[in-house]
Formats: sequence, structure tokens, C-alpha cells
Amino acid sequence: MELKEFIKILKSYFEKADGEWVDVYVTPSKRVDITIVSDKFINRTESQKFISDAFEKLDKKYSEGFSTYDTLEDADLLAIEKPNRNMEKEVSWEKAALNYLNDSGQEKCEKTQHSSKIISFYSYKGGVGRTVAIIHTAYLLAKKGRNVLLIDLDLEAPSLYDIFEDKLDIENGLVDYLYDCVMGDGNNRIQVSQIYSRITFDETLKGNVYVIPAGILSPEYLFRLKQLHPNLISQHEYLDRLISELEDILNLDTILIDSRTGLNEWGAFSLLDIADEVMFFSYPNQENIRGLRMIIDLMKTAGCKNLTMIFSRIDPNGMEHAKELFNQLDLKQKFIDIIYKERLAIDPKYPCLDAITEFKPLADYIIEDEYEVINSYYLDTYPEKRQLVLKSLLDYETIYLRTEPEAKIRETNVWFIEGDKRVLTDRILEYYNDIVSAYPIIINNNILGLNEELIIEYSIEKLKVFAKENSINDWSKFWFACYMYLINEENDLQGIKALRGKDITDYINFIEPLEKEEITRLLQKATLTDKIISKRVDSDVEHFQKITIVLADVEIFGKDSGWLKGLYNSISIIKKSGISNVDIKVMVSKDLYQLNREEFNSFKGNVLNLEWKQKDIINVIAYYLQEGFEDILDDYIYAINRANNFKDFAKHLEMYQARLLEEDDFEEEAMEYGDNLFSLFWGFRVVRGKYSQLMKDWFFEQLQKSGDINPVRVFEIIKKAVEIELLSSKSNQFSLISIESLKKAFEENE
Repeated sequence: MELKEFIKILKSYFEKADGEWVDVYVTPSKRVDITIVSDKFINRTESQKFISDAFEKLDKKYSEGFSTYDTLEDADLLAIEKPNRNMEKEVSWEKAALNYLNDSGQEKCEKTQHSSKIISFYSYKGGVGRTVAIIHTAYLLAKKGRNVLLIDLDLEAPSLYDIFEDKLDIENGLVDYLYDCVMGDGNNRIQVSQIYSRITFDETLKGNVYVIPAGILSPEYLFRLKQLHPNLISQHEYLDRLISELEDILNLDTILIDSRTGLNEWGAFSLLDIADEVMFFSYPNQENIRGLRMIIDLMKTAGCKNLTMIFSRIDPNGMEHAKELFNQLDLKQKFIDIIYKERLAIDPKYPCLDAITEFKPLADYIIEDEYEVINSYYLDTYPEKRQLVLKSLLDYETIYLRTEPEAKIRETNVWFIEGDKRVLTDRILEYYNDIVSAYPIIINNNILGLNEELIIEYSIEKLKVFAKENSINDWSKFWFACYMYLINEENDLQGIKALRGKDITDYINFIEPLEKEEITRLLQKATLTDKIISKRVDSDVEHFQKITIVLADVEIFGKDSGWLKGLYNSISIIKKSGISNVDIKVMVSKDLYQLNREEFNSFKGNVLNLEWKQKDIINVIAYYLQEGFEDILDDYIYAINRANNFKDFAKHLEMYQARLLEEDDFEEEAMEYGDNLFSLFWGFRVVRGKYSQLMKDWFFEQLQKSGDINPVRVFEIIKKAVEIELLSSKSNQFSLISIESLKKAFEENE
């Protein structure tokens, strides 16, 4: 029987009436002493047998110790009271080490529940940039609208007073306040308002930063500090009560504690008794790693597992070595680094804006759980919206957003477009449909842009045979003949009337004897029209006449035997001749590109290799989600864009609903989605509660592993994951879809 179960059965048996109680105390040597006050001891023999039987079932690593039993009447006569175990609480590295050596574990200390998140910034050794990190993190949190309190618990080597001396309007600090609590008669002479100060950084902060310094260094400070003991502070909950009072006064969201370094009791107090979470800072060397490994083991023994490791002051040249040391700790978290910047060490002004980005990942991570609470609350409050959004996403047939690589297609120097065949068919040809109002001539599934009705007469195979049988010497003229043929098919163009209705052979024979200059003049005349052939969608771009000939499936020609160079030369001649209203775009599959890689490299300045970076893929998904979320999650977006914390979100959500009811002409305002879009859709990280891989990075990594990175593939995966989520019997608590659904979608789309 486990100890918890042992205590539970004793209490269930003896604590029946008012005033009855059971107290169990376990010594470091695992001796179990019990004191019981209960009227069950009116029948002492039966009660003692019950206790003996319970000890028989208890795990043998525990031994029976001293026992005291009394009835309620006897306890009253003897003035026996239940011990206040909080007053016996010992928070120390020594106790954690003893439990670790005995392999006994230790129940996590019962901490006071606070409304704000309390995080200790700790380092085994000094000089690793811990205090610099805590200040910059506080600044970034306040920039995002958080109210942050910094507490200097590095009492033996304090620094926050000196750093902010010109911004502080107080003369007392934490040591003065705690000394007053310990030595006073209950009526504190030093009030809470006398030990904290608001720090003004700049006008960009949406929230506030407050500081409680340790105090002003002096002989009096040293004397007062030596009268304080962490265990006494913990037992009387002096710091807990101070924090609770400040939470009400300052409406705090986050409290950051600058902890004492090394193996001392103030460090143990801040890590084991006060903090909800610990940020470990370390310089990447073996000395720091050995110390941190021991501290981490002791913390886990004490039940404190919410910790994150940060390697700071790293020389960029030593990054690989730092990662090797980090891997030795086996923390199941992603590597976090803060690069050493000399200015951080010598600049007395905070924050150092040149280095602020180094601390952004840490600040973002700290507030993620707040948004997870918000998302969980919203999905729980409006469960029907989950189904509505997922079904809305499923209804979309394609993603219309044009990415940065695709936008380059319109550039005049791009003649050849290389990419996945599905992408060329499903997106690039559709792209031209979207931006051109009347034509261009778009060729699907045939070589030279032959209209669908002419495919039977001039099949791809027949054209290939024609080229082979006629031993074409000048492939550029062959392609000019094809352009003329295509242009003549368009009634809105002047064309070459003498050739209308003729066979493609007639075009080739007609072009063959002509010089290049004659061909270009003929081509320019053929494309004249009174009608606007195409125009830009953008209203600020002047409309102009243009014809774009898009050649698809040219791979039928295979390895270049002159056709590819001829095609390049024909386009080059058109460009050099000054024919500005004719554009040629050639779709090139990956296979064809690899087959003729050397030739394509010779004119790579005119080749666009469609490659999508992570930001392109994320933009595609964001657009897709925004379209799917529209009109369904307007209340969420309204509230999340205004909220600094959960309370704000709930308040603004109610305000939105009230406005909808009260204002018939309520107009939706432009919504900013940002990262909130993704956090609601698939959460923040692969493993919740750990500084693990971001979902965005994980998703792109899976695409890289598949070797298929393009918007078409992305759309397939997301839609499949949505389908899986809709069929799932268990809904994810914190997001619309789970990572399990995404993993399954990748597996099924391999």
C-alpha cells in the first residue's frame, strides 16, 4: 500500500465526527509517526487492531514509529491540538538531496495558489546573463500588454536597485519588508506601497513593469538580511501574502523572480516554494552542466518538473558545442540560445533594443499558456463553433492566395517556370485565369496550345513525328510558326488572314524562308487588335494590350535535340525586337528540368524555379484559415485582439455579444488575425507545457521530409486533417485540430 492510501484509510475510519483528526508525520528515515484524536478509541482494542492491520499493508520501505491515540474528551483535557505542518515545512536543498539519496521522492510542497504566473530565473553560476534576461523579458511581456512584477530575491548579491536607481521612488526593499514582518508585532511599519515602484521604459508599452528591489546595500541591510531565514519566511507565508496583496493592487499577470545562484537556501526557497515555473540559465561549459544536472534532479525529486533550460552568452562560433552539452541534459525540450552581445555587458541602459530580439522567444513562450486557457474557454463555451469552422474549411476547393514565388511569374524576364506538374496544372494555369480578363491562350494537356477541339487532328505524338520527319534545322522558326498558328486561332487578333484555316505545316513552310526581322514584324502586325486582350487586376496599374502564350507539357520532346534552345532563342528574339504585347511562358515539369538541367542552367536568368519557403507555406495556410474562420469566429477575433489576459478576453467577448444585440447597424471592423489564428487552429507546440518544437516548424519539417513542398500539397494535408478531426470522437481541448490528426493526415497522403 502506498503512503497516500495509508493516510486516506486512516482518515476515513477515524475522522467521523467534528473535532476528530489524524496526523501522519514521516521522518527522513521513513519512520511513520501518527497522532489520532477520535472517539473510536472508546473501543481501544478494535481501533489499535485497525491501525496494526493498516501498517501490515503499508509499503515495507516505511517502518512503524511512535503513535499517540486519544478520545476527544482526553484531548481536550490534555490540550492536544493538531500540528500545523506548514510551520514544520522545510524547503531546502538538503532535504531534497536526502529524499533523492533515499529514493523516497517528496510530495510537492503545497504552494499558495496565485492569480498570476510566478517564474524564477535561476542559474547555478553567476555571470551568465540571468538578470539581463529577466529585465528584457519583462519589457517584452509589458509590450504585449502584461502587468509584470520583478522581485529581486538574489538577496546576497542584489542588482535591481542599482540598475533602476534613477527610476525608483522608494527607499525600502524586500529585505526591509520581510525583516519588519519577522521582527514586528503584526503591525507592519513598512507598507507594501513603500517597497515597489513602476518602471517607465518608453511609450510603446501596453502594460506595466513594477520592481521590488532587495534594498539599498548598507551595513543595516546586511544586518537585517542575516536575521531572515527562508524556512521561517516560507512557514509564515510572508512572501505569499505580499504577492497576493500586490496582485490585487497592480492587477498582475506575471511575476519574475531574480533568484540567488548556487546551492543556498534562498535559491531553494525561490525554486521549490514560490515559483510555478523555473527558467534555468547556463553558460555552455561542463562546470555549469554538472551543477545544473544535480539541481534538476533535486527539483524533480521535490516534485518541481516545470522547468526550461536556456543557454546564454553563447559565442556564435561555439553553437555546436553548446548544443552537444544541452543534449547531455536530456530535457525533452527544444534548444534555446541567447547570443552574447558585448553591448549587453557594457550598456547601463535597459532595455538594449539592439539585442531585444534575443529574448523574444522566451517572452512568447511565457504567455502561450494564457492563450491556451483562452482557447480552451472559448471552445468549451461555444462547442458548436468547432464543427462549423471545420466544415467551413472542408468546403473550400482550393487556396487562392498567390505566394511570393508565384507572383514572380509575371516578371518579364521569367520565360520558363519549373515546378511540380500538379502545381503547374492546378495553380499556375489557374493563376493566369485569375489575372487575365479575356485571354491568354492557355494550353492544357497538349504541347502547342492547340484548342481542345483541335487535339484530335494535331495530337502531341503527331507533332513530335512531324518534327522528326522534317528534320527541323531551325527550331526557333518552328516555334514562331506555332505562335503564329495560335495567334491566328484568336478572332480578336488581326492575325495572318492568308493562313487562317491552314494546317500547321503551312505555317512552318510559310515561316521557313523568312528572316528573323521579317518574322518579328509579321508577329507584331498579327497581334494588333482594337480589343483589350488582357489587363491587370490592380486598379492602380494602367490597362494595356497583351497576349500571353502559355506552353504546357513540352516534356513530350524529352532530351534537348535543339528544340529547347530554339524555344529559348525564339522568345529572346521577341523580347529584343521590342514586341511588348506578346509574352511567352513555358511550363516545365521537374522531370523535364532534370533531364535538361545543363541547358536550363545556360539561361537560368530566365528560369523561375518554384520553391516555397516556410513563410510562403504559412501565408497560404493563414489565408485558408482566415477564409474558413470568416463570419464564424468574428467574436473570438474581436476579443483576442483586445485582450491582454484571460479576464480581458472574457470581458471583450461579452462586450461583442452585447453590441450585436444592441446595435442593428453594427459593422464588423477589420480583424487582425496573426498568430492567434494558428494557436486556435492547431495550438502552439508539439508538446504542450514544454519548450518543444513550434507547430509551424513541425508542419514545414514534415513537408520537407516528404520532399513535396508546395501549396497543393499543403491544402491536401490540411483538408485531410480536418476530415479526420470531424470523424474523431474526442475533441482537442485547446485547439480545433490535434497534432494526432495532422500526423495521420501526413501518413495517409504519403
